[in-house]
Amino acid sequence: MAALTRFSSAFGLAFQAADDLDDAEQERDPKTGAYPETSVLHYLSADEIRAHSSRELSGATEKLRSLWPATHESLLQIAAQLESALKASRK
Repeated sequence: MAALTRFSSAFGLAFQAADDLDDAEQERDPKTGAYPETSVLHYLSADEIRAHSSRELSGATEKLRSLWPATHESLLQIAAQLESALKASRK
């Protein structure tokens, strides 16, 4: 259960990070160029967000693979899609 909890937490954070990266330009203050405090981009650079999210998601995915190699294939597939979305999000 702990591995599933870690996976779901990592997935949720990575999904939010990808969404924040995609919405970045609409959230930026046109006068100051700053992001709102509710955006992770207010605290970290886009590259830091991508790296951290990918690292967490990969670690959680590997834990699932080691515990249940084939049982959670659909979770692993959506995790791979999310990692691709993170890499493709606006830079």
